[in-house]
Amino acid sequence: MRLWMWLAVALAVLPAQAQRLDFDVASIKRSDPGGGSGISGGPRGGPGSNDPGRVVYTNVTLTFLLGSAYDIRRMQLAGVEKWMDTDLFDVEAKVPQGAGKDDLRIMTQNLLLDRFGMKVHRETKEMPIYALVVAKGGSKLKPAQEKSPTTEKDGSVRMGGIGEGCPAIRVGAGVAPNLSKGYMVFVNGRACMVSFSQSTKWLADSLAPRLGRPVVDSTGLTGEYAFQLLFDPGGTSMPGPMAPPPPGAQPRGPAPDGDSLPDLFTAIQQQLGLKLESRRGPVETLVIDHAEKTPKEN
Repeated sequence: MRLWMWLAVALAVLPAQAQRLDFDVASIKRSDPGGGSGISGGPRGGPGSNDPGRVVYTNVTLTFLLGSAYDIRRMQLAGVEKWMDTDLFDVEAKVPQGAGKDDLRIMTQNLLLDRFGMKVHRETKEMPIYALVVAKGGSKLKPAQEKSPTTEKDGSVRMGGIGEGCPAIRVGAGVAPNLSKGYMVFVNGRACMVSFSQSTKWLADSLAPRLGRPVVDSTGLTGEYAFQLLFDPGGTSMPGPMAPPPPGAQPRGPAPDGDSLPDLFTAIQQQLGLKLESRRGPVETLVIDHAEKTPKEN
């Protein structure tokens, strides 16, 4: 066989080069100083929502965007400069048709690397963690349940708790799908986590910002569950993703009067039949080697 034929056969069997995932159109700009009141806890829209073709972040920090793009917590970021935790940005991007949630994260990573001139690398470090385990006596989690939100006259959507003690919340129609399986709300000095259909991994991930260290799901429980966790937030770190309260949420009705609530560690054991154990373990971190303070033009 001639050389050119060998080359043609070889090229034919080589895998096609993977196409880079990018937003169709994207805008990053500094937030209007008078246009908001802190981190929104976004994003709104995107794959899996009722607006899959568009994703929007409002009043978010670069560290928040990195956490969303790389699916990590703030305590897993290293090399952070002060402005990365304080300067606020608005992001709006058009998502290609058919993109999934994993695709969205990769597109967001590429957007941040391009616009902020970022250079990052990953490292695994040994550090303090909490392990979420089943407590003696067994889990008290209930089977998942469907909970239909109620649409109010003004177009907002009301999400109710699943038991006594947790207030209902009212959110904009576009935000409701993100909270339909579970949310956390802070009201009257009390914290309440509500799950209609969430996994114990979701619980562990949601607890991490409150505790200031990674939380690993070591329960061995699979599937999704319904539960509510009512506790005194004193001594826990906040704010963070999902707090306080969820994007656009307006707590409705006061928290019930009565005895003081238990702290988070006690509440998890008493109410959920789970336990947080302090350990040390390997944690993946994202190290920021470089980032420009002003993003490139859109």
